[in-house]
Amino acid sequence: MDAQENPWPSYVGAKLCEVQKYMTLTNHIPFVSTYVMNNGKYNSLSDAQKQALNQFIYSTQKYIVEGTAADDARLQKLCEDNYGLTVNAVPADVMAKFPEATQAVIDLMKQNVDPAFVDSYVAAAKAAK
Repeated sequence: MDAQENPWPSYVGAKLCEVQKYMTLTNHIPFVSTYVMNNGKYNSLSDAQKQALNQFIYSTQKYIVEGTAADDARLQKLCEDNYGLTVNAVPADVMAKFPEATQAVIDLMKQNVDPAFVDSYVAAAKAAK
């Protein structure tokens, strides 16, 4: 296997650790936890219900993100210890070049998706760092 791009649970679940001996961590794809609800239904809720629902969603997202980080660390250690996986980190100076290197893709996305949405997504990804 030359390359693949998966989160740790998918990597281990697919048993890629049995055939792949190297992993380079880039963390270039943000973890996204999305909740979807009919806008009409949401708008029909009282302010108190909206507040309770929003608080539940924010709390759940925080729990998922924190749990994902702990699970990733556990699965990485499992792969290193049990399968001899060598994990490499991309140096910070190389990672700093990613935004410029991917700008053409962002520009292409803006041709096909509302540019304001793309900008808000990029801003959210930067804020999540």
